[in-house]
Formats: sequence, C-alpha cells, structure tokens
Amino acid sequence: MLMPKEVALKKTLLLFAVLSLMLTACGSVSSHNPTATAEIYPSPTVIPIAIPTVTPTPLQYEFHVAVNGDDSNPGTIDKPFATLEHARDVIREISSGMQEPILVYVHGGTYFVREPIEFAKADSGQNGYDIIYRAAEGEAPVISGGIRVSGWEQVPDSQLWKAVLQDVNAFRQLYISGVRAQRAASQKMARGIHWVKGDTTKRDGILISASNTRSLTPAGSGAALDL
Repeated sequence: MLMPKEVALKKTLLLFAVLSLMLTACGSVSSHNPTATAEIYPSPTVIPIAIPTVTPTPLQYEFHVAVNGDDSNPGTIDKPFATLEHARDVIREISSGMQEPILVYVHGGTYFVREPIEFAKADSGQNGYDIIYRAAEGEAPVISGGIRVSGWEQVPDSQLWKAVLQDVNAFRQLYISGVRAQRAASQKMARGIHWVKGDTTKRDGILISASNTRSLTPAGSGAALDL
C-alpha cells in the first residue's frame, strides 16, 4: 500500500515527464536559461520569378537578289542580296528546318559571273518542300559569263574604237548593247604560228604573226587596228 507522500512524488515525476515531452516537441531547452523557450520557424515565403520566354526567330521563306543589292543585306525586297551564290549559301544553312517552300526572286539586270554557280545536294529542298529560284514578276534577269569591256577610245582619224582587255585570253563572242557584233575578220589566208590554247586536243584560237595581217581600213587611213 502506497503512502500519500509516495503518491504525491509519483504525480510530480509524471507531470515533469509530460512537460519535458511537450518542450521537446515544441522547441529546445537552453542549458543556460532555466526557463524553457520554444523556437518558431516561419514557413518560407515563395517569391515568383518571371522567366522570359524565348521566341524562336521565324524562318525566312522569301529572298530577293538584285544587281544593286549587297550581300551584307538580309535579302528582303527592300534590302536584297547582290549575288545568287550568297543566297544559295544562306539558304543552305536554314533549309533543314523549312516547313514550306523557299523562294528566291531574281530581279532584272545582268549578273556577271567568273565561275560557274554550283548547286549541290545540300541545296535541295528538305522536309518535302522545294527551294525555287525564279525571275521577279515582269523582269528579265541575265546570268552572263562575259566580261564588261570598258575604257573605249576612238582611234585618231578613224571610225574605229579600241579598248585594252584585262584578264582576257581567247574569246569567241562580242556583244555591243546586247547585240552580237561582228568581230574583226579577213578573207585573206594567214598562216598561224601555234594554237592559243591546247595542243593536240581541246585546241582553241590561232596565234598569227603581225607581219601576216593586213589593215582593216585602206592604206593611209591612219588606222592601226589589225586582225
């Protein structure tokens, strides 16, 4: 049988145990402060951060080329490219993502080229769509492998004109204002020295000694242009 003092002591110990459990659940008891304190941690505040949306640059499906253009331009109708080669190279870089046909409008004028314009497999349309080069509506572009001859001077006391050709070897055709012209010719038989180009195959042009040529105009006219 428990005595009253033992019962009171057990109640005190039980109350102390309950208080210890409550303090442990709510916080921590400082060893330096006999007064129990509970540490409260507030819920973290969520601050929304705006992340900018990156909009992909739309693919350009229409390009323009003009004789007065510039290859540093974007190739629009107001700021066209200058050459077909540059248009080809630009399209080659973007064609893998094409989702409709790409059109290149070539405006009127003469485009002089010194080398052939080459198109390879990489320049074909992709994803089931075509890459189309066409003349601008109502315009007639001309791609020419010729060389513009400038610096014409009239031969004194003659109706003949002359010009010095730069970086030109043998040539077969001469056009004046878009019309094919008759080159200097002679019905007199002349013996050639050797072929201008080639030897036994792919021969082109005959080199003739100046002593075997005759003037294109009657003697004494002052003309100096020979065959």
